[in-house]
Amino acid sequence: MFGKLLPRTTDFYAFFEKHIAIVLQAVEKLAEMVPCLHQEHEKQAEAIAVLEKQADNITHQCIETLHKTFITPFERNDIYRLITHMDDILDLIEDVAARIVTYKMDTRQHEIQTLVTILMSAVKALQGIIAILRTSKLPKDISQPFVIVHTLENEGDKEVRRLIGKLFDEEKDPFALIKWKEVYENLEEAIDYCQSVSNIIEGVMIENS
Repeated sequence: MFGKLLPRTTDFYAFFEKHIAIVLQAVEKLAEMVPCLHQEHEKQAEAIAVLEKQADNITHQCIETLHKTFITPFERNDIYRLITHMDDILDLIEDVAARIVTYKMDTRQHEIQTLVTILMSAVKALQGIIAILRTSKLPKDISQPFVIVHTLENEGDKEVRRLIGKLFDEEKDPFALIKWKEVYENLEEAIDYCQSVSNIIEGVMIENS
């Protein structure tokens, strides 16, 4: 009786696809922000904040629908972890943009673009992986798209260690050091969440193959 009152199926893949498209827009906006003068940062950060709210709405809709749906395409916990970890990526992108504005950081003088580029590549790879998830068809070499994200996550870790080491070697202003260290570590965490999302999807596809 109770099951009849609930929708039996829902296109959860649409939630994932819409969300990752917004995450990609946000990281692209961050990439545009980095080479600009700090006077231009506020407007760009506001655009990222708008995207974050849009993605939040999708996340809330997905979770609300999850509670109301009788049959899901895969485990409920995996759907929840997938959409919330995707949201974590965007939260960190917004946080980086907000810190750049708050601290009035001159992003043109630092190597932040390398990390942003790695993050953008990881998000683009995730978008492709999510498209594969909808088809429910495993690629001939299932490891390939997931290896790309894993490789980018390793590159991000190495680049953050290098940049933080360089900060401690060259930055004379302790406040500037702290600010940049925070930004670098948030970008690293965003890349790490890309790896987490990739791992969730890989697990789902293997389990359902």
